[in-house]
Amino acid sequence: MDELFTRRQMVHLIAGGAAGLALSSSWARGATTTAPAVTRRVDEKGVIRIDGKPFFPLGMYHDSLDIDVYGETFLRDLGMIADAGFNIAHVSMDFTHDGHDAYSSTAGQAARLAQEKGMYLAMSVYVKNLGPVVAEQAKWPAILMASVGDDVNSDAKGRLTGPAKLSPARLRELTQQVKKISPNLITYSSGSAYAKASLVGYEEAVDCIGIQCYPIGDGSQSRRNELEAMEDVFANYWTLAGAKANRALIANLQSFSWDGKTWITPAEVRLQAWVALLKGARGLMWYSYLTDKAHKPLPEASPAVWEELKTLMGEIRRAQDLLVEGKVRTIANPADRSFDGGEGTWHAGLWEAGASGLVVAVNTHRTKAMEVEIDLGRDVDVTPMFDLGRYSRLLERRRTRLHGTLPPGGVDVYRLDK
Repeated sequence: MDELFTRRQMVHLIAGGAAGLALSSSWARGATTTAPAVTRRVDEKGVIRIDGKPFFPLGMYHDSLDIDVYGETFLRDLGMIADAGFNIAHVSMDFTHDGHDAYSSTAGQAARLAQEKGMYLAMSVYVKNLGPVVAEQAKWPAILMASVGDDVNSDAKGRLTGPAKLSPARLRELTQQVKKISPNLITYSSGSAYAKASLVGYEEAVDCIGIQCYPIGDGSQSRRNELEAMEDVFANYWTLAGAKANRALIANLQSFSWDGKTWITPAEVRLQAWVALLKGARGLMWYSYLTDKAHKPLPEASPAVWEELKTLMGEIRRAQDLLVEGKVRTIANPADRSFDGGEGTWHAGLWEAGASGLVVAVNTHRTKAMEVEIDLGRDVDVTPMFDLGRYSRLLERRRTRLHGTLPPGGVDVYRLDK
């Protein structure tokens, strides 16, 4: 591939749970029919908080500006996303093309449905005059985020080789405009982390930034390097996670096929999610529910990927207390040579919060199994976090260590208790 293009240029897609799952009372639930939240902010550790309670975004883009896909089809899609377990959906609407009345009607329908389903929305404001759009969004408790820019560090043609269409300074201005009208809307944007593309500075310009990582089948590298490329992208940017006070970093993950033929597999979907969490992501957002120019929904285009995502929603919800509140420690692997374009190795991390802990180990090599040795630092009870057959019980405890073999692309997650 001579030039790297962003997701919009290559796929010709344009920017979008079970919310009813039981959650700890210490966590913010989805939008409700009760009074709107008093405060919505990102705390000093990069955690989104709603009325003081942590909110961990598990989102899906629903991407089309085409008015023809709205109405019943659009609302059906949002219902499917919520019922699958996602707690936020990113929706894009063309205010300029549709006009105020159409925008207001559609935004209202989407917000009411999201509120009924217990799901939040991130809604685009890709217009010159933000005032009327932001004022409309501010009416609805279910609209949590104002999405002020997409593919921000690409050029006007969607390429990463030209000047960025939005500078960090311009993005900061847009955030200030939104906050002046509605301080309680969290501003969101996303950009690419491929090749030499840089997002440095952008993470300070909005409340929440999405780091795009869509390596499977993108043609920019050998297939054997794609899994390690996931880790390289996140290792590069997640050094910023928690380092920028009051700014949240979210991983934008792949759920589409670049060419309509080479699909990300369910195992790769799961690996990518846990790699992002391992590196400190404060939320996950998948691109995209609509998978091609015909707007084929993901459950039809790749039922296996959709089912894996539904499973992941339950997994991550069970682990989110430790992922967010725990203090993470990276487990050193002497064979890890980050950013060298290598074919992959094992990576691991340990979260601790009081008497409990969480260990995550992944193997980013596509063809080789990896011997893993993790020093837990103390004698603890070790329990597989998930009873998922092929995904569980890969490692064994030997005194204060976890030892075993991770298959190619493997993931293993354990809970620790004193």
